[in-house]
Amino acid sequence: MSSSCVAANSEDSRNGITWQESLVRAETFKCEACLLQSEEPSYKRILECCDKALELSPSNVKALFRKGVALYHLHNTEKALAILKQASVLPGGKSDANISKYIKLCNEEIVRQEEELKSRCKAMFAAPKQTHSST
Repeated sequence: MSSSCVAANSEDSRNGITWQESLVRAETFKCEACLLQSEEPSYKRILECCDKALELSPSNVKALFRKGVALYHLHNTEKALAILKQASVLPGGKSDANISKYIKLCNEEIVRQEEELKSRCKAMFAAPKQTHSST
């Protein structure tokens, strides 16, 4: 067993978590990381893995970050932003450049969507142009 697994198991046993639960937790975290790094990530599957990981460890910064990334790519920008902000205030998330990067991307996308909506509304309610026909 690797030293990180031993350390995790020691910590988990102090927190009343069985070795089986610890193994499920570790596999769940590996699942979401591997899925994100694939050529064509299945963001819905990543969400499932992240939700499972967050059931086991609600303040896991990596799971929150990966969930935020998946939501961003699924065009659920506002929810992604909320999840990423949640991750950014936790220990380990405050100085994470990737979390900051995706928060910025979410904010930019929200502004872009708002501008697009304004433009569509403006066009929809603009007075129709009069055409003059000569008879």
